[in-house]
Amino acid sequence: MDLNINRSRWRKRSQRSKPLLLVLLFVPLAVLLFSSYSSKPFKPIFPLSKISQCAAGASDLAGKRFLWYAPHSGFSNQLSELKNAILIAGILNRTLIVPPVLDHHAVALGSCPKFRVLSPSELRAKVWDHIMELIRDRRYVSMADIVDLSSIAYSTVQTIDFRVFASVWRFSLEPYKGSELYIDIHEARKDSKIQLLLNKLEHLPFASEITDAGREFAINRIKEPFLCAQLRLLDGQFKNHWKTTFSAMEQKIQSLETESKLTSPLHIFIMTDLPRSNWTGTYLANLANNPNTYQLYTLSETDEIIEQTTKKLMTAEHGMYSSFLPKREGINLKNKHCDAALPPDILLCIEETICSCASLGFVGTSGSTIAESIELMRRHNDCQQSYAPKL
Repeated sequence: MDLNINRSRWRKRSQRSKPLLLVLLFVPLAVLLFSSYSSKPFKPIFPLSKISQCAAGASDLAGKRFLWYAPHSGFSNQLSELKNAILIAGILNRTLIVPPVLDHHAVALGSCPKFRVLSPSELRAKVWDHIMELIRDRRYVSMADIVDLSSIAYSTVQTIDFRVFASVWRFSLEPYKGSELYIDIHEARKDSKIQLLLNKLEHLPFASEITDAGREFAINRIKEPFLCAQLRLLDGQFKNHWKTTFSAMEQKIQSLETESKLTSPLHIFIMTDLPRSNWTGTYLANLANNPNTYQLYTLSETDEIIEQTTKKLMTAEHGMYSSFLPKREGINLKNKHCDAALPPDILLCIEETICSCASLGFVGTSGSTIAESIELMRRHNDCQQSYAPKL
């Protein structure tokens, strides 16, 4: 949603001359506005009297135009939507309002085959309400806290944290002076700046704290060349394709074993949504029950490396400090809504990084956006695998 600082209407219709028609139009409209105001479909951020600035230099917003968008679904989808939003912000010359990481599928777009897709207004309302919930519960984690946006910041697209924008925009936006209903972007493909932006957006790495944690797990916990298997088994279409998923993993292991260069046991990092307590009767149980041949590794939310990394991310506050209008120093003492969030859920991100370090290869779940993300990380050598010899 394009948030021009000149907050506005779209078009004004020509006035009618018939008084009766005016009455018929005005009365239902007044009732509608009153009911809309009283029902409050969009949850407010904070009481207006208590809003304070999270950032210095609110006057710097003058003359700027902004782009806000509504992410949805799981983290991988939200990352793709962030890339698309950055591109559109670059084309339209807007400052991008960076949203938080939404809870997994807290906002679902719907099913295209079943024609159950949310309308744009419904999607925006659900996203807004969920963001307000995250702020209220102090579980707000910016996408810029998790994803490193330094490659695109300042040079091509400016960004601003949603919390910073929300705390100052009411005091900084100019009165409405007009709007652009249509913008021709056909020439954008010829713009060298847009081409450069497209190249940068091919891959946005995780924050250094996350990358370092994944590398540390591979080096200090596994210590040996290993295979990574990403097995998505419990949600969506994937719960119906266990046989195919396990078959691909089995074929990969057999391929490694036939190389005859491996020394027992074969080290395998398992990234799956299937709890270990439910492995009974599966191919994973067969591997786990043969420790002399296969050494399996997993990561959980309670692992110490998760706790250490979340503390580092909360201290860094990349989202608040990376935008063109950074967080004010010492603001935490005054405004709780500007405080660092509670520990974010970064298990998935560290697991993906570990898989990018797997020097014996990677086998993922067909059709999974997580598998696609890991493949991209491996192509860009996020882990810098020089530490581990390839067999």
